[in-house]
Amino acid sequence: MSFTSEIKTQLAKNSQSKKCCQKALLSALLKVDGSLHIENKKLSLESHTENSSVARMLKKILTEYGLSANVSIRRSVLQGHTNYAVVVASQPKLELLLSDLGLLVSGSKYNYGIPEKFINSKCCAKSYLTGIFLGAGYLSHPKQSYHLGFDLANAELATDIVGVLSSYQIKAHVSQKKNNIVLSLQTFDDVCDFLALIGASGPLFYYQDIKIIKEIKNKVNRLINFETANVEKVIKSARRQINNIAVIDENYGLEKLSPALKEIVCLRVDNPEASLEELAGLANPKLSKSAVNHRLRRISELAKIYKT
Repeated sequence: MSFTSEIKTQLAKNSQSKKCCQKALLSALLKVDGSLHIENKKLSLESHTENSSVARMLKKILTEYGLSANVSIRRSVLQGHTNYAVVVASQPKLELLLSDLGLLVSGSKYNYGIPEKFINSKCCAKSYLTGIFLGAGYLSHPKQSYHLGFDLANAELATDIVGVLSSYQIKAHVSQKKNNIVLSLQTFDDVCDFLALIGASGPLFYYQDIKIIKEIKNKVNRLINFETANVEKVIKSARRQINNIAVIDENYGLEKLSPALKEIVCLRVDNPEASLEELAGLANPKLSKSAVNHRLRRISELAKIYKT
């Protein structure tokens, strides 16, 4: 499974708590991954994805709206992947749902941009971006590069997405590639901000972790030989501690931690290269090295609960 597919699988399994947000996600997903067909004045819908979790999520949501949806599986020997087709045959509730999702306006006119009702609400805007990523997004592995992109079919949608991202101080670049519009985020901070925006906390921490490791390793390469062993120890310790923090954030919630543990979490994340003694000096008021070590052990013990 590719890195992008792993993220989409995680996002697809996170149910939307609000109906309005569920509609926003569904509208976006069908916008980029769906196709409408009219035959004998009858409307049908078809959506394709290479991710089985996204296909199951889509069918589940459509079923909740009273629509009958079928999933067919097609395996491509040449391309080496499996394609899942979610098909909704002509039925009375289909056109009503498409209108409710803002995909059809003024009867049967197709809306190429983002429906305004999903832009005006922050929670829905985030869910809409999640749907766009599930349907058209891809993310490079952080060990290779920091790049997140979307393959889009029309410029109007791309312009609307750029506007939404801009409202969150995320800069997107638009370019033409063959018949598609490519929208991309090209900096580490923009990629991380987007992952945080759509609730992909696990991949976000992994991205940050890899960057930290890269930066620390680059520093290690500049150190003289006798310092290398100590720095590597700090790297391994920091990586382990940040992984523990990611596990707690994803499974328990950092906001539930005590003030003392929240402080050490912030210090460790903001200063990944710092030793325990340096972290102790950065605390306010200053802590002893043993106090810092004790708090990090408590973080480790809490993370172990969710690792087993």
